[in-house]
Amino acid sequence: MGIAKKRKGNFLKYFLTIISCIVIFTGIGFGTLAYMTPPPPKPPVFPPLPPVGAVSAVLMDGNTGDIIAQKEGELKIYPASTTKILTCIIALEEGREKLEADAVITPLAIGQDGTNIGLRSDMPISLHELLYGMMLVSGNDAAVSVAETVGGSYGGFIQMMNEKAVSIGATRSHFANPNGLTDKNHYTTAIDMAKISRYAMGNPEFRKIVREKVYPMRYRSGVYRNVENRNEFLSNGYRGANGIKTGMTMAAGECLVASAERDGQLLIAAVYDDENRWKDVEAWFDYGFACIRAWEKYEQEMAGEPYESIDGKGVFMGRRKKTPLLKRLFLYSPFLRILFVIVVMSTVYIAGYSMYHFYEIKVQEARLTEEKKHLLEMQEALQEKKKDLEDPSVIEKKAREDLGLVKEREIPYIK
Repeated sequence: MGIAKKRKGNFLKYFLTIISCIVIFTGIGFGTLAYMTPPPPKPPVFPPLPPVGAVSAVLMDGNTGDIIAQKEGELKIYPASTTKILTCIIALEEGREKLEADAVITPLAIGQDGTNIGLRSDMPISLHELLYGMMLVSGNDAAVSVAETVGGSYGGFIQMMNEKAVSIGATRSHFANPNGLTDKNHYTTAIDMAKISRYAMGNPEFRKIVREKVYPMRYRSGVYRNVENRNEFLSNGYRGANGIKTGMTMAAGECLVASAERDGQLLIAAVYDDENRWKDVEAWFDYGFACIRAWEKYEQEMAGEPYESIDGKGVFMGRRKKTPLLKRLFLYSPFLRILFVIVVMSTVYIAGYSMYHFYEIKVQEARLTEEKKHLLEMQEALQEKKKDLEDPSVIEKKAREDLGLVKEREIPYIK
């Protein structure tokens, strides 16, 4: 009963000691970390989205494919000559072995309506050179010639266009021709065209074509013709402008898919049926770069890294990797940091206490071993003594010498 009471008292003492240490460590940790933890950075403040006159528009992060802003981005629209973006990238990928071969020039190509470069069957030209006439001047005849050269037939190329669009993720689109002339079965969305454009801008040769302001398009005869890019966005002085295609029909209105890149950050804007397309695209690009700059600064502050700017404008050298969530939570959450300290301190204390308790057990074990050894020795001695006491000769000797006893009828001998 006494032992059980003593053990209960020791357990209560140890339990209260642990609780006291946890409370003390919590107080110390809370005070220290609350003093050391910097306040979390304020969430980024984004500028207001500028209004645009487009019926449908989208602003896309060309690096990630994320949609930064949109206005009726999934509305079905006529793409007009921005269709040629898809025609060009298919020609570069599927017709790469034919780029230096003569383009196929048929009456179908020569007889196209709208803007043309004046193809003639007696003036052969390579497929590669023809791509510049299609993308810069927006030649409808050039687009049909490209299609028939690459696809083997007009219908074969249309099938390639729709298959390619689906593979890119432009699933709300359907193409019926390679140049964008109005057709009820020829439609897309601003988001789909941004996806197609982002994909195309991943091709270095495509980028080279769409950023040219003037190009000397050469025929096989050696005659060349300077073709000028109709994309005014390239020549209006906007910093980072590098493509890509205009479009206009009565049904589609004025259209523009444009791109701009600053320090590795690519933005793509697509506006459809917009009479103020040049200014609207500039305003949305300004908005996009400002948003990305604000977010990048916030990300670096969350990571505890210095914010570096270029030319005092805070423009980043590309997109920085996002700070891992656990790192951000640990850096700016006093609760988690305090909890970490408590766990560490408690672990150290419990480990130390356990080691001390283990030491006490070992000492007690050694003491009990010694006591057991001593008891065994005493037992052996008692066994020997018992053995002697049970021996008749020893008993008789003890009786005679110590007690003076004699056997019956035996005459005692008295000294």
